Amino acid sequence: MIQAIESEFNGIVYTCRVHDMVLDLICSLSSKENFVTIIDYDRGSVSTLPSSTRRLAQHNITLEHTADASMVGMPQLRSFIISKCDGHKLAPLSSFKHLRVLDMKGCSNVRSSHLVHLGSLLHLRYLGIENTDVKDFPNEIGALKFLQTLNFKETRITQLTPSISRLTQLVCLRGGLYRTVAPSWIGKLSSLEELHVCVDSSDGNASGFLKTLGSLTKLRVLWIGIHIQMDDDMERDFVLSLRKLHKLEDYLFNPIEDVVARTNMWEEEGFVLPQHLRDLDLEEFCFSWLPSCISAASLPYLACLDLTVDAMEQKGLEFLARLPELCYLKLVTKSTATVSHISASNGCFQKLRIFAMPSSMIQFQCKEEDSAVSFHIWNGVDATPFGSAKHDCSVPPSAVMPNLEVLNFRIFVRALKDGNGDCANIGLQYLSSLQIVKVTLDCSGASAAEVEETEAALRKATEVHPNIPSVVVWRENDHEMISAVHNEKAQEDDNVSTEEELQKQQEGEATDGEGIAKVGFVNS
Repeated sequence: MIQAIESEFNGIVYTCRVHDMVLDLICSLSSKENFVTIIDYDRGSVSTLPSSTRRLAQHNITLEHTADASMVGMPQLRSFIISKCDGHKLAPLSSFKHLRVLDMKGCSNVRSSHLVHLGSLLHLRYLGIENTDVKDFPNEIGALKFLQTLNFKETRITQLTPSISRLTQLVCLRGGLYRTVAPSWIGKLSSLEELHVCVDSSDGNASGFLKTLGSLTKLRVLWIGIHIQMDDDMERDFVLSLRKLHKLEDYLFNPIEDVVARTNMWEEEGFVLPQHLRDLDLEEFCFSWLPSCISAASLPYLACLDLTVDAMEQKGLEFLARLPELCYLKLVTKSTATVSHISASNGCFQKLRIFAMPSSMIQFQCKEEDSAVSFHIWNGVDATPFGSAKHDCSVPPSAVMPNLEVLNFRIFVRALKDGNGDCANIGLQYLSSLQIVKVTLDCSGASAAEVEETEAALRKATEVHPNIPSVVVWRENDHEMISAVHNEKAQEDDNVSTEEELQKQQEGEATDGEGIAKVGFVNS
C-alpha cells in the first residue's frame, strides 16, 4: 500500500510512494474531513473555494487556465502548497497573511517579484521556493521572526540578504552547494540544525566561515560545497570546528576539485568525529591513509560512508568492515590489499547492502582448509593478490556480507589477461543476497575480443548465482583499445622473445657444460 523509496546511490529512504487507488482514497477522505483541499487543473474543472479553507494544495496551473478570483482574501488559509504552476497565475502573497506554510517548489516563472509582500506573512514557519527563478530575497524577510525552514535549493540565489541574520528561530537553511555563498554572519543563526551552503573566495570570508562553523553546535545536517583551494590553516580551522559539532548526523563535503587531506590533522590527540554521525561523505577529501577517527568505537551509528584513501591496508579494511551499522560504503583507493577472513561471524560487514569500489577489482576466495573466505582488492598495477584458478569449498563457508544487494567494482581487462585471470573466479557465489552487479570494464590496452570475452565471463558468473543478479556494464577507455592485428603482433613478439630467451639459456647451459668438462680433464 505504502512503499519506501530508496536512493539508488546509497540506499537511504528519501520519500514514499502510494498506489493510485490509495492516493484517491487519501484525497477523498481529506476533502470530506475538511483537512486539505486539493486543486489539480489536469483533473478537470474546479469549483469556487470556500473562504474557510485552511490547507490548500494547487497543481498544474498554466497560462491556459483562468485565475480563480476566490483565491484572493482567504483569511483562514494556513498552508499553501503549489507545484508545477505558472507564476503568472498566482495570487499575491498579501492575500494570505496568516500562512504558516508556503511552498512553491518547481513553479515556472516564479521570480523575486513574487516575494515583494513576503514581509507581511508574519506567522510563516516554512518557506520553500526550490527549483524556481528567484535571484534574491527581499530585505523584508527579516520580519519573519517565527520562520524555521528556508528552502531555496536550485534557485539563482548567490548572496543572502543580511536581514536573514535576524531569523533567530531558523532551524533549516537549505541553499545551493554550487551557488549560495555562506554569509559572514552565519554564526548569529544559533538555532540552525541543517545547513546547505558553499564557500568561495568572492567575499574573502572562507576562513572566517570555517572558524565560525564550530559555534553552530546544534547542527545535525551539514552540506558544504568548497569552491576554493584549502590551505593548511583553513583545513585546521575546519577540523577544529568539526570536533565541536557533537550532534552532527549527516555530513557532506563537496569541493569543486579533490582536496589532499593532511591526514595527521585528523589524528591529533583528542580529535574525534561527532559520535552520532550516520552519513559521512568525504569522497573528495583524499586521505593518505585511513585516519584513526574512522572506526567502530568512534562511529557506532555510521550507516553511509564515502571515502578516498590512497594507501589502504588490511588493517584499514578491517576497521571499515567492523563498523556495526554500515549499510553503504563507497571506497576509492589506489592500493592492493587482502583481508584473510571476512565472514559476518567475524564481525565483518554484517549490515552492508551497497558496496562500491569504482577504482578496484575485487575477489572473494574460499580457503579449503577452514572454509574461511578472504577478500581481495586489486588496483590493476600491482601483482594480482589472487590466483587464476576457481576455488570452491567442499564445506559451505560462513556467511559473507549476508545483506549485500548491490556490488560495484572495476575490471582491468588488459592487466587481468596478462595475469592469466578470469571473471569466473570472482567469488560472487558467496554473496547470498546479491541482486545487482555494476561493473566498469577498463578497456585500455585490450583488444575488442578480450573485452567481449571478459564481459561474457562476467555475465556467466552471475547467471550461475542462485539469485541471477542483474548486470550493468560500462566500458571505459574504449578509445584506447588496440586492434586485433596489433594484438597478434604483440603476441608474436612475446613468443619470439620467449624462444630467444630459451635458446640463449640452452646455449649458456651447453657452454657451462663444456667449461666443466675441460676443467675436469685438466684436473684429471
